[in-house]
Amino acid sequence: MVELNQSCPCKSGSKYRDCCLPLKGLPEFLVTSGMCNEFTIYAERYTLNTLLKKSKEFKAYFISERSKIAKPVIWGVDPTLSASMRTGEIQGLLNLIIVKKSPISLDDAFDAAHELRHLFLAQQGFPKASITDLGLKIEFDTTFATILLNSIMDPLVNSGLTQFGFDLWSYFDKASREQRIVKERGLKEPLQNKDRYLEVLFYIQKALDFELANTQSSRLSDDFMDWYKMMYPNTVREATEIINEIESLGFDTPDKARLILTKIVNQFNLNNIIIIS
Repeated sequence: MVELNQSCPCKSGSKYRDCCLPLKGLPEFLVTSGMCNEFTIYAERYTLNTLLKKSKEFKAYFISERSKIAKPVIWGVDPTLSASMRTGEIQGLLNLIIVKKSPISLDDAFDAAHELRHLFLAQQGFPKASITDLGLKIEFDTTFATILLNSIMDPLVNSGLTQFGFDLWSYFDKASREQRIVKERGLKEPLQNKDRYLEVLFYIQKALDFELANTQSSRLSDDFMDWYKMMYPNTVREATEIINEIESLGFDTPDKARLILTKIVNQFNLNNIIIIS
């Protein structure tokens, strides 16, 4: 039990009564609601200390953009997290950024800026995706909504980081190395139903990120993309049709993004499973 006048465990340097006391029940709520397996709150400055000291790109982004996020951002650690970090929201009142460890390492500077940018775009009215009760009953978990949303929102987020000097090819190649390991152990074509849906969305996001990185410096071909096209030709063919429509319509405003996501949901006949709001 932390005493009111003791230093706050979040490492903010403030007394507990003046810092995290109002958030006393938050970790238990997040765990019982299934948002994470563990949640230990850490102060933002402590969490970002290494990045602010050693990453000129992240520091430039933080100074320019952090104050544009209106709602409070609570940082917390869940060491069981599969990704390095992810965002969340509590009843429209608080933003969450859940990380695997704190302080965040220099290697994850791009990811930290990426998650902050997600919060900013959500605040601007960009769409959200969720699973209906029917979807949950037939084993469509929230992952299916998240992957749909990220198929266009991740590239859009990344496009807002280029002006701060982040290297998009470094991010792209790091992800490709990890993704190839997973894909080589995964399912092969022909894919059906849920697996087909997930792979099409994966390639949409990957192709959009590839095109975005090419605006920073040209790369005519890429080993991962060439390998993926060879292994998943039907997926690439189906995804390319959607990508062409995305590029024709654009997805840089909330209304355009909502239209694109709705079209994808309709194409896969998931109207009763996924809600775009």
